Amino acid sequence: MKISLISLFALAATALAIPTPLIHPIEITIPTSFSKWEVGSSQLIAWKTVPPKPQGPLGRSLNIPEIAPRAVGYRITIYLLKDGRIFDFGTSYYELVGVLAADIRVREGRTTIQVPENLPTGKYSLGVVGGPGTESREFCIYRRGEKC
Repeated sequence: MKISLISLFALAATALAIPTPLIHPIEITIPTSFSKWEVGSSQLIAWKTVPPKPQGPLGRSLNIPEIAPRAVGYRITIYLLKDGRIFDFGTSYYELVGVLAADIRVREGRTTIQVPENLPTGKYSLGVVGGPGTESREFCIYRRGEKC
């Protein structure tokens, strides 16, 4: 099934009947575009919240110290996505592979997952639902003896 990232987040929020909290965007720091995950292995997923930079009246960034977000009780779900393609207007479409982790507290900043055994070698990315949606850079998941 092909699905846009925006549709994925709307679907998840509707299906779970949980209001999406307004928190700072999440930046996935691991995996990177250089990451290679072998099927069946345990892998770390890490993220950080990115506070918006205050702007002045002319759109210039103000030199105000950033304050850590209040993300204490917020929880996220991490989805595995395949075959990202960007179409008109920058919309990304992915094949939803499945949920890798659910009900993870944002403040933890990391979780360890087991890479599913049934995945073909290829390029994948992660989608995060539970706050302002985000996606990771594409990375490789491979089967032993195969190259990305």
